[in-house]
Order: sequence, then structure tokens, then C-alpha cells
Amino acid sequence: MFLNTFLGIKLRRFAAQIIIIFAFIFITIYIVKTKTSIQTNNRTNTEILFEQENFNKILLKKRKQQSAPNLKVKVKYGDTLESILKNHDFLVSDIVEAIKEIKKVFNPKNIITGKTILIKYQLINKKKKLVSIKIPLQFNKIVFLENAEDKFIGKIISKQTINRIIKKNGIITDSLYLSALKSGVDIKTITKVIGIFSFSVDFQRDIWPKDTFEILYEEELLKYDKSKKESGNVLYASLVLKSGVSLKLYKFTTKSGDTKYFDERGKSAQKLLMKTPIDGARISSSFGKRKHPILGYNVAHRGIDFAAPKGTPIYAAGNGTIEIKKKNGAYGKYILIRHANRFKTAYAHLSKYAKTSGKVTQGQVIGYVGSTGRSTGSHLHYEIIKNGKRINPKTLKLPSGKKLKGDELEIFMEEKNKIERRLDNLDVY
Repeated sequence: MFLNTFLGIKLRRFAAQIIIIFAFIFITIYIVKTKTSIQTNNRTNTEILFEQENFNKILLKKRKQQSAPNLKVKVKYGDTLESILKNHDFLVSDIVEAIKEIKKVFNPKNIITGKTILIKYQLINKKKKLVSIKIPLQFNKIVFLENAEDKFIGKIISKQTINRIIKKNGIITDSLYLSALKSGVDIKTITKVIGIFSFSVDFQRDIWPKDTFEILYEEELLKYDKSKKESGNVLYASLVLKSGVSLKLYKFTTKSGDTKYFDERGKSAQKLLMKTPIDGARISSSFGKRKHPILGYNVAHRGIDFAAPKGTPIYAAGNGTIEIKKKNGAYGKYILIRHANRFKTAYAHLSKYAKTSGKVTQGQVIGYVGSTGRSTGSHLHYEIIKNGKRINPKTLKLPSGKKLKGDELEIFMEEKNKIERRLDNLDVY
């Protein structure tokens, strides 16, 4: 009877609520336990291949090396890797070991002037401990030296490249150099083309506005970064001059292994001496009598002066042997080269010499334009000497180059025809 009273009804409702709450708690606990059991069973059934519980020490070490302090050094004339490291306070023991290891893959004395070397290091008691060195060789090759657990390892790293053939042509508006540059030809290729024509063309007097040029050359690019490229061989070059002269020269490798340029009939463009042993220069003083700019009176000028910026490369006019390389009074820094057929060439007022001595080849850099000795400005004084007598380079008639014959001429003609077919089938790239 009590349960039917007001208090009894309240008590029954309260008891029901308590039962529902406990039932909910029980069901929740049961579900959680069941899930945990399933996950545990799944975990025991999973095959663990690898578990890294700590930091990846190899990766940390690599990141540490990548973020190490670094030094970028532009190689100057006369620098060696050893001198660079000593001048920047690297540990002597590291320098000795690094040079010893790098010699296994590369001569560290042959670092290229003008290139930038990247050196990473750690500071230990105000001394720099080597981490790594990158030395550029070619656009796709570097020498890499790394300190791995206090042991240096050196290697040459090469990136994959692809090749393509480029055709460029244009109208000369000022000079061959500038006009080719405007047409998209790289400086290295332009320099090669100027060298090819240097035996046949006087660039100061033979080239005029509205003359035309055409060049076919190879180009090498990084496979995964086509913005980085390097020019290769010039296969063909032509000049059509306003004077009516048409010069077409084709690359050909002879039976003896010499790669030279020949005209349409198989006659070599190369002669004993180059007409101008410098690129992009103007004649500032010709051969003959003139008023000396310093002495103030007329004297015999026994050479030709080419005005050019300081540091412009000077080339050996022909194959030969260096007889003199020293300061020579009013000539300043001076080079005298002995050639075949009793010819000699002289180069004066140089700012510095290139790393050459003994035998030199035609077109090899022997020095750089300067203003040493008795000089009013940067220029090259160039002389040609025959049998001890100085002669005018502009009136000099040199023997013609080699003429291909027989089977060699037939092979050249086949190569020439291949080049011409390429010219016909290639649009201007």
C-alpha cells in the first residue's frame, strides 16, 4: 500500500532512474572493453616492419651539415685550394687531409679562375673545421669533398645532360660580336666564331653594317634544369659581306685527328698566324710613322695597337714556343713567341700573364690587356717579326692552309652535305 502513496511513487521513480544510470554505465564499460580487446587483437596480428623510437641521427647529421656556416670564395689568378683554405683560418690538419683526399680525383692546383668555391665549416676555438667543399669544374660537374666522421671523402659529381643543335642568323648592325649577342648567341660561341674567321677577316675593316651571318652550333643542357646550358662545337659559320665576299666554313676532323674549319672546296681556313690576336678590340694606332703620345715627337711605330679594356684575353697568334716572358722596359709586361717559317710575334703592355710557358697553341690565352710600361691607356701592342725584321701585320700575306685531297676530301664533302641538310631542316631556334 505504501508504494501507492505519494512518497511510494516518488521512491519508485527514483529507483528506476538509479537502475537506468547504472545500466548505462555498465553498457559503456562493456563497449570500451570490447573495443580495446579488438584493437589489442589487431595489434598482435600486425607485422611490424620497422619502428623508429628515437630521432633519425643520420637525417639530423645531414640537416646539420646542410645548415652549417658557409664561405663562398671567388678564385683569383694564382689561387690554389690550399692557399684559399690557409688564408681563411681552417685547421691545418684538415687542410692536409683534404688536399690529400681531393688529389685522388682532381688536382687542386687546377681550380678555375673566376669560379666560386663553396666551403662549409664548423667553428672550433675560433678555427674553422671543414665540413664540405664544392669546386665547380663544368656547368654539369663539381668536385665534392665531404668530412664523414672525421674522414674526408672526395668525388666528382656529374648531372645528366641532353644535347641539341642551334641555328642562329642575323644582320650585322654594329659589330659581329654585338649583333650575334643580340640574336641570342652566347658569348662563348661568339668567341669561337670570331676565332674561326680571324684568319680570313679583319674585323676592324672588313665588317660593315648590313653584312649577314649564320651559325650552326651544339648546345648541352642539364636534363632537369634547361636554364643551365653550355655551348659546344660550332659546326658551321658563314659571313656574307657587303663587299660581295661570301665565307662559309665547316667543322671537320682530319685523318690525323685535328679538328679544323674548311671552306666549301676543302681548303683550311687556318693559317700560320691570326690577323688579330684579340677579340672585340679596335685599332688605336696602325703600323708606321706616328707622333708618340708620351714622347711628343714622330717615331716609327713597328706594330699595331689594339685598344681594349684591362683584362681582355690575348691569344697566341699561332703555334709556337714562348722565348721571352718578362718586363721589358717601355714594353712593360712582354711576351715573345717563336713560330715556324722564321716568324715571331710580340705582345706588350700586358696587365698579367696567363699560366703558360714553353709551347703554346694557336688561340691559347697567353696574357691579358693592360697598360704597363710606357703607355697612356689599356691596349695591346702587337708585332709580327720575320727574319728579325718587324713587318706590317695588315699587309702580311701568309701561306694558305691545308687543302684536303683524295678520300679525305670525299669524306669532308659528305660531312659538309650533312651540315647543309641540317641547315635546311632547322628553323632558327
